[in-house]
Amino acid sequence: MSTPNKKLVLVFLFLTSFSLWSRPHDKKILSFIEEQMSKGDIPGYGALIMKGNKIIHVSAHGKRSISHENKVDLLDRWHLGSNTKAMTAFLIALAVQEQKLSYEDSAVQLLKVKNYYAGNEKVTIKDLISHQSYLRDVQEVKKGELWKKAFVSREPLESLREEMSLASLNEKPRKANDGLLDYSNMNYVILGSILENVYKMSWENLMQKKLFSPLGMNSCGFGVAGKVNESEPSEPWPHTLAEKKMVSFSPEKKADNPLMIGPAGSVHCNLFDWAKFVDEVMNSNEGKGSLLKDKKVSYVYMSPAKSGFNYTFGGWGYKKSETKKTVYQHSGSNTLNYATVLFSPESKLKVFLAMNIAQPKAEGQFREVLKKIVDLHFDE
Repeated sequence: MSTPNKKLVLVFLFLTSFSLWSRPHDKKILSFIEEQMSKGDIPGYGALIMKGNKIIHVSAHGKRSISHENKVDLLDRWHLGSNTKAMTAFLIALAVQEQKLSYEDSAVQLLKVKNYYAGNEKVTIKDLISHQSYLRDVQEVKKGELWKKAFVSREPLESLREEMSLASLNEKPRKANDGLLDYSNMNYVILGSILENVYKMSWENLMQKKLFSPLGMNSCGFGVAGKVNESEPSEPWPHTLAEKKMVSFSPEKKADNPLMIGPAGSVHCNLFDWAKFVDEVMNSNEGKGSLLKDKKVSYVYMSPAKSGFNYTFGGWGYKKSETKKTVYQHSGSNTLNYATVLFSPESKLKVFLAMNIAQPKAEGQFREVLKKIVDLHFDE
C-alpha cells in the first residue's frame, strides 16, 4: 500500500516538529544515535519519540540499501516482525468484546480439531497469547515439513495456517517449564487461524478491516515493504552479514519469513502509523478507546498472564520501573530487520525504533539508544 502525498506529509512534520528538536535532551539523543550509527553496523534507521501526542524527537538516517545511495526518510515503512503479535492479540480482544469467543476457549474446540494429542485440548486462547501452550514451534511441526512447504506453496494462507495449527495440536508438546514463558510463533499462527475461522476471512483482510482502516494506518501492509524485484530501493531493504560483509535483499520471498506466519510477525508500516496503534492501546487502557471500548476486555489485554509474569495477554513484555510505573515493551525481527517499541501509560512516553538489519551487535546498539531515551525522558 502506497503512502499518499509523502512529500507534503514530510514538510508538515518538519514544520510542526522543528521547534521541538531544539530541546537539549533531544540533541543528546540525536548525538547518541549518530554515534551508534557511525560504528557502521546499522545501514539505516528510523526513530520516533513522543510524550502523549507531542513529538519530542523524530529522525531517519542512513541508507535503504548498503549497495545503493537511496536514503531512508521519515515516512519509510519498516518491518515490525514480532511486534505484529500485539496487533493479533488486539484482534482477539475485539473478538472477545464482540462475544465471538472467550479468553478461556479451547483452541481444539474453536478449530474443531478431531485428532489432537492428549492434553492439548486444554490449551486456551490465554495460553496461546501468553506463550504458555508449550506447543512445538513452526520449524518443528511435522519435523519441519510444513515450514518448508510454506516457502513454496501457492495454497491460500488460511489453508496453510490451519494445516499447521491442526498438525501442531496433534503433536506432543514441549516439556512445560514451570509455567514460564515459552516464546513460540506457533501460538500466534494458531490465533490467526482461530480468527480466520471465527470471522470467515483471512487474517490479512481482518487486520485491514478491524485495525488499519479504522485507525488510519494507511502505510501498513505485510511482508517486506517495496516492490518485488525492484532495482532501486523504494523502502528499506533488509540486510544480513555474508562472510562478514553486509549485504541487502530486494523484497523477494527470501527477504522474509513465509507470509503463512503473518499473525506472528509480518506487518510493516511507518513509525507514525505504528504510533496510532499504540495510541489506541493506551486510550483503551484509560477507557477511551475508539475500537476496544470494553474496560474488562481491555484490562485483560493489558494485564500480565499472572503475578510476577513478564508477558501480557496483549502480546506485550511487561515490567514495573524503579518509580513503580508500568512499562510495556516488545522487539521484533525476521532475522533481517529489527524494530522495538516501548511505552508507559503513566509517563505517556512512547518510543519507536526500527532498522534494516538484525545482527546481535546492531541490536545491542539499539538497546543502548533505547536505554538513553528512557534515562532522559521517562520521569521528566
